[in-house]
Amino acid sequence: MELVLVRHRSRVEHARRIGATWLRTACRAPEAQIEAFVQVISELVTNAVVHGHGDEVDVRMRLVDGEVRLEVDDYSPSAAPEPTCADADCEGGRGLWLVAAFVDELHGRWGYTGNGTVAWCTFPLTPRPPYTSHEPHPPNHAPAPGSKHEQR
Repeated sequence: MELVLVRHRSRVEHARRIGATWLRTACRAPEAQIEAFVQVISELVTNAVVHGHGDEVDVRMRLVDGEVRLEVDDYSPSAAPEPTCADADCEGGRGLWLVAAFVDELHGRWGYTGNGTVAWCTFPLTPRPPYTSHEPHPPNHAPAPGSKHEQR
């Protein structure tokens, strides 16, 4: 999955929603992984929007050999930033610290490319079990109208 977003704060929410949907449907990830992944997307895309200098931000999500890989490219070479813990009265400055915490929760790794343009993270996928016919209806889906499982 690849998204090319206009570098604007409003696009962070788009990346979050698309990332959550991709992880939920294409990867069948459990909700706990989706929640942590969405926070990582949010922080990395926000950093690209705030600190990048180009017109666009690319977001790439891939599933390869049971591992999810996220890349956020702001096309702005720079030194790779380090996580910091901001003072309690600061409004910002916690993003990369949060990325480190959520990626650790996902048992993954994260970092930047050598030229600082791409922030990335990887983590092992823990897929949900496949749907079985003895369940009343697929997760997150309503039963078919007229089925024996429809609520009346």
